[in-house]
Amino acid sequence: PSLITSMAHLLLRLLKALFPNRTYAAALITFLVSLFVQRARARRLGASLHEERVLRAAEMRKTEEQRAGRTRIERELRRLMVDQGNFHKGLGEPIGYIESCFRERNGTPRQGGVVPLARSTLKLTTNINPVHALEGLEQYSHVWLIFIFHENTNVTRGVREDRPSSVVKAKVAPPRLDGKRVGLFSTRTPHRPNPIGLSLARLDRIENGTLYLLGADLVHGTPVLDVKPYLPNHDSAAGATAPSWTIEAPIVPLKSVEILPEAEDSMRALMPTLKYYREYDELRALIKQVLIQDIRSVRRRKYDQEYDRDKRKSKARVIEDDGQPERHRVSIDNLNVVFIVVDNVCSVVTIEKDSILDNEASNNALDQEGESSSVQIDE
Repeated sequence: PSLITSMAHLLLRLLKALFPNRTYAAALITFLVSLFVQRARARRLGASLHEERVLRAAEMRKTEEQRAGRTRIERELRRLMVDQGNFHKGLGEPIGYIESCFRERNGTPRQGGVVPLARSTLKLTTNINPVHALEGLEQYSHVWLIFIFHENTNVTRGVREDRPSSVVKAKVAPPRLDGKRVGLFSTRTPHRPNPIGLSLARLDRIENGTLYLLGADLVHGTPVLDVKPYLPNHDSAAGATAPSWTIEAPIVPLKSVEILPEAEDSMRALMPTLKYYREYDELRALIKQVLIQDIRSVRRRKYDQEYDRDKRKSKARVIEDDGQPERHRVSIDNLNVVFIVVDNVCSVVTIEKDSILDNEASNNALDQEGESSSVQIDE
């Protein structure tokens, strides 16, 4: 009580100094009313923020549900196309299908060798004896993989009435050019008149008709048409040239990739559940190799740049419900890796098991017919 009395006297003296021409009562009332208004405003803002968080959480749940449903529908549609013989239309029958640590197009390297620790396998499914067909291939360090871009967004439009098939566009916008368009044949875009790709991979070993590969830029389920050995004396052209943007992109590169302690702990706990990786240090290095390539789309990259500019101007611009920049996601093995990019520094904030893809994999496992699930995004 004595403390309150002292504070009241101090407040009265302060009011007298601030409002010498008013009565103390009027000044006190003015002050209390102002305090009440500010507190009411703060409560309203708090309630509004809580409501926004609830809505945001509901939107995120809805997005995940839509993603799960879309994934199931697209895969079922591909299976139907395989059964009807429409999937490979004139491109030839695959000799096998890639099983890869990259479960979705997003995050899959855009070139072979960009992510050296990327693991994948190719099991031959042809009528040819695989042991005899692969004899001698183990003497080569690298192989060429000729494959089909089966995950193109227009691959299923031929059987869809709501989104009819469209012609291939003559110009495309490679991610490294940040929106600038060039002719499709001057790039390695997957959207081509004949959706055939060429990828270089390191051959780790061959066991029981299965090729174990490193550094391939292929997503899980990619149909492979052929395998050819890489010949250093003939497949490397002396004096070859290429545009500068293919060597050093005109966009500002990421400075570094860091994994927050909470994400590190989750990754350690989930190691026993992984299919392709058993060593923690290898998985950690893989995630950094993937993210340092800046896998964000042009739109998302510009969105993060706007956030950085506003932050430097001290503007209270809230992008996520918690006031943090936009969160991005990539699926590696059976992990869901969530990260943010601020001031060109990539930070992994959470790592959890990707239950959606994990459930889909259990329901749609690759069999000898080669039913596929997801392919590369290339330049």
